Amino acid sequence: MHTENGAAIQQGAVGESAGNWTPQPGQTRNTTPRRLPVPCSAAACLPSVVFAVLTALLIVCPIPVLADTSADGYVDPTNNGTEVDGNGFFGQTIAITPDLQRIMVGAPGNDLLYVFDNGPGGYQRTIALNSQGAMPVAADSEMEIVGYSTSGGEHGVYNLRNDGNIDDYLFQNLDAAPEALAMYPGMIAVGMPGYAADAGRVRVYRYNGQFDQWISDLPIDGAAAGDRLGTSLAFSSTGVFLLTGAPDAGANGEVEMFFDDSGTWVSYQTIAPPSDFDSQSGARFGHSISVDGDWLAIGAPLANRIFGGIGIPAIDGGIVSLYEFDFLSFVHRQRLQGNIDGANVGASVSISSTVGSKLLVFGAPGEGNNRMGRAKAYALGGGGVWVFQDNLLGGLREGDEFGTTVASVGRMVVVGAPYWDYCAPGAQFCTISVGIAALFRGFGVLFEDDFETGNTSLWN
Repeated sequence: MHTENGAAIQQGAVGESAGNWTPQPGQTRNTTPRRLPVPCSAAACLPSVVFAVLTALLIVCPIPVLADTSADGYVDPTNNGTEVDGNGFFGQTIAITPDLQRIMVGAPGNDLLYVFDNGPGGYQRTIALNSQGAMPVAADSEMEIVGYSTSGGEHGVYNLRNDGNIDDYLFQNLDAAPEALAMYPGMIAVGMPGYAADAGRVRVYRYNGQFDQWISDLPIDGAAAGDRLGTSLAFSSTGVFLLTGAPDAGANGEVEMFFDDSGTWVSYQTIAPPSDFDSQSGARFGHSISVDGDWLAIGAPLANRIFGGIGIPAIDGGIVSLYEFDFLSFVHRQRLQGNIDGANVGASVSISSTVGSKLLVFGAPGEGNNRMGRAKAYALGGGGVWVFQDNLLGGLREGDEFGTTVASVGRMVVVGAPYWDYCAPGAQFCTISVGIAALFRGFGVLFEDDFETGNTSLWN
């Protein structure tokens, strides 16, 4: 998947790599009504000869075509409307297990983690577990983990057990509040961007089977106060590299890539924004990252649109930058950007492997009327070009900020809208910012896991 979702999907690890859009101090949510024009199809936009060539390429390198723009179903914390708490911001963090049988969703405003298990009736809420803090979540085939911070100043990570209890506290003495997690078999990376005057710190823990303990490598620290290193995290698909975002470093942010040299993480590559970012500042490049195979996606949700003299700047439109690992380093290949003010494209990003291609999903929580929000899906086409597939529409009301978070495994996508208000039938007032998450069940053939196509009973 994504990384989150920054963990290596090819190795069965999936999680939410801090793809959360949270206003920084001094920023406010923009509620000015706006609408994003729907991009035209390839057939309508390209001359017929070019379109024929592209079609031939797609036959050689098939792209999963998204069948629907609307969500197949939703999960929310209300338990069928019987439990409704406002300002919970359900959907700020999301993780999916590799077998698609469990979805974990954090509601940090209410200090609750919700777990939804897949069964004959679809995804049903099975657990509502007390937790605290930013509540980053991640999952692989062996564990589902959650970061926490207590009011007493304790910070740690625990493993969730199938019965909904805490199986064990993997570590309880972190240096600062965990805000991002990434997993690779035998390793867990924890991002603590608030450490040391927001310089940030990342710790990688390795499992020692002889002592049945998780033991920390030497920490990786941010270079300067305010860098917020550790805001986002992702292991490479081989586990040899660890990437982490420092979105407030320098003028626009950066992503640092480290190499595992026998347990010591050595700086390998600093990925700075492309040079055409130089005319702006505060883009927050590295706010979200996702890695799958040779491809890396980096979100900069406060970047202004780079238009090369055509169009308008689109202040805070946001940019997703795509990089390919070429020989020895990541090389910039493509830029996807928001076209309206405040779209915040790249607030969250997720790349996952599909049959014959890859799927990229990213959030644009500021798009639509009054920040209803959208997520956008692209597929990797011939020649290494990411091709637009569809808008994923799951926002239900203005102000939902749908796309604040995204998580994906294969062709399954879950998108968070933490500012969704719950309005009971016939009620005079709504409960604000309860939050909701939309499920997109797959595009074209359903998944790669023997779920039969068209079985909508899986999606309540």
